[in-house]
Amino acid sequence: MNRNTIDETYIMHKNQPMRKSFMIGILFILTSCTMAPPYIQGKVEGNVYENDFMRLKIPNDWKTHRSGSHNILTLQKQIRKNGEFAFPTIILDAGTITNNSFTTYFDNTVELVEGSHDRFLKNNIYSTKDQIDSTVVNDIKMYSFETKIMNQKFSIPDLIQTHYYFQIDTVFFHLSVSDYDRFDELKADYQFLIESIKKK
Repeated sequence: MNRNTIDETYIMHKNQPMRKSFMIGILFILTSCTMAPPYIQGKVEGNVYENDFMRLKIPNDWKTHRSGSHNILTLQKQIRKNGEFAFPTIILDAGTITNNSFTTYFDNTVELVEGSHDRFLKNNIYSTKDQIDSTVVNDIKMYSFETKIMNQKFSIPDLIQTHYYFQIDTVFFHLSVSDYDRFDELKADYQFLIESIKKK
């Protein structure tokens, strides 16, 4: 092996962490929001987020990031565990039938979740489970399904997500959570968050 080959190999290995950090950053930007003014004004005080329609409690150690447009709340947590490194994310979007970014036609929550599920099924970036579940939390009917972003091209773990859809008054909400397949403690965080959601 000549000197040039050794130098190139060293540079490739040296840049691996930077490349992974870059790809994680790109994925966060893709799932994050624009810098436009929030669609529904909300505020965070302590560990509680609330707007005119709902309130929820933020689990410990989650940081709030700037939200905008129909994205009304973005939370992220940094995890390092057993050699794994991740930024699990919680994103809450909101919209009405006439003003939304759900990119599907709908007249009610059932049509919204079915249209959204169909959109994920047809997107070849995702692997999407066929099943749509439903549950009632604090008198709010929630529909949910699971997707996985296939990251084999980027040499980083696939990103699993559950999407929750629900309606309060005339506003429809989409809540997505991620990475609970790799870090068991996230399941408790997400259960805490979802069970805290209440109508105003």
